[in-house]
Amino acid sequence: MVMLDGVESRLQFISLDIELAGVHGLNEIIKENDGFIIVYSISDKASFGVATEILKNLRTSENRYQPVILVGNK
Repeated sequence: MVMLDGVESRLQFISLDIELAGVHGLNEIIKENDGFIIVYSISDKASFGVATEILKNLRTSENRYQPVILVGNK
């Protein structure tokens, strides 16, 4: 549990293999969550491409105003 603006909130981290989940799985996850952290490998250009596509899907969904953090990991 964490405090956000004086409200106790629960954080849940979901590790997702986008290739296994596919677009339908991603859409369900978008609907069920309030914010996202997208992590990609800075040493793998394809990883950044996937992260960009996920970000585009998030920004064009009906929940496009959910907070998103994009993280480059080595």
